[in-house]
Amino acid sequence: MPTIVREDKDALTMSLHLTISSEDYLKKFNSELNKYQKTAQIKGFRKGKTPTSVLKKMYGDSVLSEVINKMMQEELYGFLERESLDILGQPILSEAQQPLTIAHKDLKDYHFTFDVGLAPKFDLVGITKDDVYSKYKVDAVPEDVIDKELELDRKRQGKQIEIEDDIQEQDFVRLAAKELENGVPKEGGIESEFAILVDEKVSSKAKAALLGKKKGETLTLNIFEIEQAFDESKVRQYYLRLEKGDERTFNPEFELTIVGVTRMEPAELTPEFFKAIFGEERNITTEAEARAAILEDLLAGCEANTKNLLFESLKEQLIAKNPIELPSDFLKRWMLVSSEEERTAEEVNQEYERSEEALKWTILRGKLEKEHDIQVEKEEIVSFARNTVLRMYGAYISNMEMLDNIVGRMLNNKDEVLRIQESILNAKVLEKVKELVTIEEQPISYEELENLLQKARENN
Repeated sequence: MPTIVREDKDALTMSLHLTISSEDYLKKFNSELNKYQKTAQIKGFRKGKTPTSVLKKMYGDSVLSEVINKMMQEELYGFLERESLDILGQPILSEAQQPLTIAHKDLKDYHFTFDVGLAPKFDLVGITKDDVYSKYKVDAVPEDVIDKELELDRKRQGKQIEIEDDIQEQDFVRLAAKELENGVPKEGGIESEFAILVDEKVSSKAKAALLGKKKGETLTLNIFEIEQAFDESKVRQYYLRLEKGDERTFNPEFELTIVGVTRMEPAELTPEFFKAIFGEERNITTEAEARAAILEDLLAGCEANTKNLLFESLKEQLIAKNPIELPSDFLKRWMLVSSEEERTAEEVNQEYERSEEALKWTILRGKLEKEHDIQVEKEEIVSFARNTVLRMYGAYISNMEMLDNIVGRMLNNKDEVLRIQESILNAKVLEKVKELVTIEEQPISYEELENLLQKARENN
């Protein structure tokens, strides 16, 4: 039998010394060769009659490598399971491990040394009725916010019309761009056409230059100063229409000619409008009822947002109350060797610093999951996926078959399933923590909540 010897380095790391002797793998090696012999079709030999010596010469090293690797994995993870070890990352070959050459002509004993990072052991604190946490509560929404929401709904259901007069906010503007040189269009310079929506994403400088202008007028702007969130790659792709790999340099000053302006003409407050916005089940028939429904929806949104802020606050406070030591050196090396992309140690260090708090929360959450038997069932993942699809694309889904197809594609994506599972676990853990601690509501205005959310988005 293969043997494993555990060597504790410190409280958070250990080495596992695994030995696989020739007696351990020889029988399996010969068995795998026999399987090859039964199916191999080698030129000059009938099927199933290829001599073992020929098979060993052709496939011996690769078959032996597969056998050794499989035994190594089974023994390693079998040991971790038997010992009930809570590990971080995955075992990795020790830096002291000497390179091995596996050859069927040299049936020797093989020795492997793996380094393993261990999750820290600690008693969870901060989860009792004596622990008080604050949750924001919004009770009112300003009338002008309801006005704005109703106007947006009307525009969503409205129709686009061509505009000849002054440009206003929320207008869709088509621009013809010409690269300038010494204040005039550059000969052979870059020319393109693109469109922008004059909203909060547009920089204040660009907005000031556009508002009040008419179709056919021109203005001069730095192409990089139009939309706040656009970096150079997006400017090159969406504004200048440059092909990928086109790395030519250019003057950022462009002449922009307004070639077209469209505006959404708000829909009238008709029964059809109310049905399209609020659905049949809510039976909205008047503007007053519509405003009341919007208020209800906004307050529900506030409740969801304050719940998210509470969750983030709980995470931060629990991490602060439960100092967790991590095997940082091991985790950085594991991130380096397990990455599919080639990365430098410096890049890994930066990534580790960004992800350290998230890892601590994962450990804390895992402890809560075990202590309170919190699990995610397959049905919950499917339900979450269906609700996500309906929320995002409900207006475009015409039948159940279409819905099932979209959900099916989502659930075939392993990364998407993991993301859903994380969301469900976080929500369940939050609900459990809320049961165990004391939550005090803290009144906050709608405007104050919006400011907090904006700051949270900027921090993220």
